[in-house]
Amino acid sequence: MFYKTILISIVATILTTSLFSTNFSGKWELSTLGGNKDVSIKQKGSKMELFRVIEDENYKVEHLIMGKVEGLEEEKQYKLYVKDDDMDEFELLRNIPLKQLSGDELMLDGVHLKRLTPVIGRDSKIDDKSKNQLQKQNENSDENKKDSFEKDKNNSSEKDKNDFSEKNSNSSESEITVDNVIDLIPGGLSDSFSDYVKISSISSEKEAMITKGENLIAKKEWKKAASQFHKIEKKWKNSVVIYPHLLKIYQKLENQSKISYYCSRIKRFEPNHSCGGNNE
Repeated sequence: MFYKTILISIVATILTTSLFSTNFSGKWELSTLGGNKDVSIKQKGSKMELFRVIEDENYKVEHLIMGKVEGLEEEKQYKLYVKDDDMDEFELLRNIPLKQLSGDELMLDGVHLKRLTPVIGRDSKIDDKSKNQLQKQNENSDENKKDSFEKDKNNSSEKDKNDFSEKNSNSSESEITVDNVIDLIPGGLSDSFSDYVKISSISSEKEAMITKGENLIAKKEWKKAASQFHKIEKKWKNSVVIYPHLLKIYQKLENQSKISYYCSRIKRFEPNHSCGGNNE
């Protein structure tokens, strides 16, 4: 019974992930000029997360990009969260466009992102924690199968005993091991990046103020929009989510000093950000 439960669980996982044409879990590489090009992707069901670290001797920035898998054949807006050494939590910086070009290639904010490792198989970089958990599960499975065999042998009919003995004699062919479970489950067994990090939530008051500012931008009321986002800047110090908005506003107002300032604030978290042009 325990053995059947494990098999049912595996099949359910496979069916869930097979609802989507591609599983993106694995190691990927950005075709950028300079900086760390490595990107790790984890997909669980319809949820996908991309994680990247940009660092040098004195500085480190982490990117966590989150969104839904469905409809990636068309460009979708994901959420880009950022964190540096001075921040306790990841904070939303901006929306970032993502599109699937093929099973092994994505377009992230105008930059090609190519898969380095296969999605299925033991190259899928299962982490040690998950591997140990699975090994323990297998050990428990072996013990439970032995107990189950003895119980069934004592309680079942002669025909059931024969059937069970035949099934048990073939069990070596379908033994659940770490390696073949990794082969069966796309991306291996691992938790989401967001399970291990703190993500700052936006209060309803702040969200309402941001929405008001975005509505003013949509109406092209640039000076009023600037005033609205500066209110947010004053109330929530170093709130990174306002930087892209203020950059856009001052580009429209052609205020070069403000453009330079907010461009530099964004580049602190996104070194390759074009501040209005095409990304590298």
